[in-house]
Amino acid sequence: MCQLMASPSRSGSVARNSASADLAALAIASTCFSSDVDYCLKAGTSMATPQAAGLGALLYAMGLSGAEVLERMESTADDLGDPGMDDRFGHGRINVWRAINDLPAPPPNPPPAADFSHSCSGGDCAFTDLSSDSNGTVVGWSWTFGDGGTSSAQNPTHAYVCGGTYAVTLRATDDGGAIGTATRSVSVSVPAVRTSACGSALPTTSSS
Repeated sequence: MCQLMASPSRSGSVARNSASADLAALAIASTCFSSDVDYCLKAGTSMATPQAAGLGALLYAMGLSGAEVLERMESTADDLGDPGMDDRFGHGRINVWRAINDLPAPPPNPPPAADFSHSCSGGDCAFTDLSSDSNGTVVGWSWTFGDGGTSSAQNPTHAYVCGGTYAVTLRATDDGGAIGTATRSVSVSVPAVRTSACGSALPTTSSS
């Protein structure tokens, strides 16, 4: 059983987007086994700081900024000693349950805006990813070219065997796992030598 006092000193920090919240424990009182007595009383920050940092990490993971983490820890602490902030106990003992209990769920991750352009010459088409993500980055691409061909490259090329109009689809995945989809019609004219093999040759795909 330990009693943890937390205050905004420089013993530890949690940072988010260049903002930081200094998290620390002034003292800890705990029971521990000793060779000459059943229990002993210890004090120090070595065990207290990880607990304060752990709460900071939980709040950070729930979407709070650095400044919000510190404010939340201070405002939900169990006040000890003189009312309010004091030199001995700081803002008081951190209260994990109170700090995280009534926080709203983080907003859902919006999917990326999938988009692409293309250019074709003689049945050979180059595709350029134009996808964007409002709150992160696009990290994955899944292409289907409408003729059975696929690619996971960001900017693939694809050789069509048969002329015609194909529905090309890009599925873009962001760093939060959300997926956005874009489909475009791509018209292809192929050389006669390639058209003669239409229906028997397999599509070919390369990446760049």
